Amino acid sequence: MLNTDISVIVPSYNGRKKLPKLLSAMEAQTIKGFELLIVVDGSTDDTVKYLSNYDSTKFGFKFITQENKGRSAVRNRGVKEAKGNLLIFFDDDMSPFKDAIAKHLQFHQTYKNAICGGNQIENPEDAISDFDRYRCHIRNKWNKPFKENTKLNKDNLHLTAANFSISKSLFQKLDGFDETLTDAEDICLAYNAFNQNIDVYFDPTIAAWHNDFCSCKKYILRRQEYNMAYQALSKKTNDNWVNKRIITISPIKHVILLVFSFPFLVKMIDENMFTFLPEKLRYKLYDVVITSLSTLYSNRSI
Repeated sequence: MLNTDISVIVPSYNGRKKLPKLLSAMEAQTIKGFELLIVVDGSTDDTVKYLSNYDSTKFGFKFITQENKGRSAVRNRGVKEAKGNLLIFFDDDMSPFKDAIAKHLQFHQTYKNAICGGNQIENPEDAISDFDRYRCHIRNKWNKPFKENTKLNKDNLHLTAANFSISKSLFQKLDGFDETLTDAEDICLAYNAFNQNIDVYFDPTIAAWHNDFCSCKKYILRRQEYNMAYQALSKKTNDNWVNKRIITISPIKHVILLVFSFPFLVKMIDENMFTFLPEKLRYKLYDVVITSLSTLYSNRSI
């Protein structure tokens, strides 16, 4: 497969401040000559101006603009415009390691009919707040079971559209991303793949820094969106596998979560007011507050 057969697709919504790191990482890739498509999804910042004025002698790419249609539609639009046979997806807040595209290509040279998920990690050197360090901690916890390239099943599914690759023919066979979903579209794609006996792998060595440290408040709001998307996916599929991925709360835990469901705790976390506690206890507190306000008490204003 020639480098020109590779299309890298980057969806972007109000990504002006994030795109410079992404473009720098693309320029540094060990593989050259791939097609880079940035699809701007109705951004209201100066993303289009930035991309229009970008010095193309440094690194060439094509950008496309459309009205805001959401994460599934913007990625599907990128595929429609792509010329390559291998599709590699990165989000605009990612900085792929310099060998990421080469490793995605190597995977598909070995596995001809499969999906490859890469690693999305927060850089601890960029952590400023205690909550930033907590984000690094939970990412390491999620990734710990995966030491090498792993064929996944429905119980250990570990796929993010922020860093993954698939052949164009396979993507089209799966009908792309479900545009009726506002989130969890990557899990839905994997679900459809499993149902068609298409293998999904996770390779932790195909890594990208996730440049999206955020406040506890913003993180909880994001988790609320994700939880609602799983509810929608559950209704769409009516599948026990999807239902098992929705957080269920026992009566005892329900009471515990009630105690930690007060929005002022979120403010205290964002103001680093719990750093006097031991790390293990502190992070457990963060876990409980986040779970409480993103599931049972998501209607509370934070």
